[in-house]
Amino acid sequence: MSIILAVLFYLYLHLHSPLLRLEPGWSPRGLSEEQASLILKTHGPNTPVAERPLAALRMLWGAIINPFNILLTILAIISAATQQIPTFVVMMAMVLASTGLRFVDSVSV
Repeated sequence: MSIILAVLFYLYLHLHSPLLRLEPGWSPRGLSEEQASLILKTHGPNTPVAERPLAALRMLWGAIINPFNILLTILAIISAATQQIPTFVVMMAMVLASTGLRFVDSVSV
């Protein structure tokens, strides 16, 4: 029963869908050797485009904005507001170290 429904669905799509009729040489078996060689000559090989490396400022921003740094910065601001300056300095040093390590790690990849 499911095979019959699949065939009927295929026939319905083939007859009524303009998307399946856009390519004149389309068939369920794929391209013929002639069609494949013509497309290869016309468009070239199907190779993926390499990803662009991120700009340095974008990588630095990504290293700064992360949950660990945000939490430590909020706690450091609270420490500074309560006049616990040594705690503020230590927490900001941790934020700078974390940012630096993330940035170096992302640049080296």
